[in-house]
Amino acid sequence: MHTLIKHSIAVVGMLVTAACASIAPPGHQSTHETPFGDQTVGLTLLQEVDIGMRYAAAVAARGNDLYMVDQVQHRLVHFDIARREWRPVAEMRSTSMTGLFVSEELYVFVVDRFERSIRQLDSTGRIARVFAHPDLLVSPVDVTMVNFDNQLIVADDLQNHLVVFDRLGNVISILGEARSGNQLTQSIGAISSFGDQVLIADPLMSEIARIDLRGFRTASYGEDDLRYPVAVTADPCGRIFVADRSLDHLFVEAPGVSRSADRVEISNPGASGVTDLWVDDNRLYVALGESGIGIYAVTPPCNAF
Repeated sequence: MHTLIKHSIAVVGMLVTAACASIAPPGHQSTHETPFGDQTVGLTLLQEVDIGMRYAAAVAARGNDLYMVDQVQHRLVHFDIARREWRPVAEMRSTSMTGLFVSEELYVFVVDRFERSIRQLDSTGRIARVFAHPDLLVSPVDVTMVNFDNQLIVADDLQNHLVVFDRLGNVISILGEARSGNQLTQSIGAISSFGDQVLIADPLMSEIARIDLRGFRTASYGEDDLRYPVAVTADPCGRIFVADRSLDHLFVEAPGVSRSADRVEISNPGASGVTDLWVDDNRLYVALGESGIGIYAVTPPCNAF
């Protein structure tokens, strides 16, 4: 592992503060690769973001805008990747915040377990809409969007179902509703999406389930390889990245290639391991608890497929 160069940025105002970032110097990046038949999935460490957060529990990004949930300090934080400047966006009352999603329009959707709801925030932190239901959403744990960000999917880990909202906050359907007899999974630890499909991390069964919008399982991943999955994400190519109790490796599934799945190493996972994952524009964002955020380039890029 090559030495990382630490950067410090001066304090700017009350809200924009110094961001300590580590960037692997050009030509000396730490790269870990996993073969998939004639393909190779590689993760190259580009940057480590450490801005004084106590515990990075969730991460989401679009372009230059990176959002993180600090579970200890109870706040949502925005990080400008190019300028390496950060500012708090919103204070949260929950002590167990995990779910976070950023739409193409740069609205931020964050799980508020204390209020049993999902907050939709604009870039200034103003609440644009609240998604809630007194009976259907009692213990929200994660959030994602499908159908070109027109439908919001919220996972309830107590009732073990998914609640589907439209963009106005109306409930469209419930996937895995108890009375339907169509149980999605044994448990829900985290969710993500790929096209019009929802990926569910099932810690009890140690697998990833892929569910369509009718609530039917269309695929399963990692049944013999995962150990208590805690986070899942997918890129536009359909490559699925999963974090489990293997602290320094991610499980990677690349559908459609000759070798179905393997492990790829990550750098500096920290004692807590991975807490959340996000993919944007061939970059993998890895939340690492007290160790901050790691940003990796994913190779080959999607346009190479």
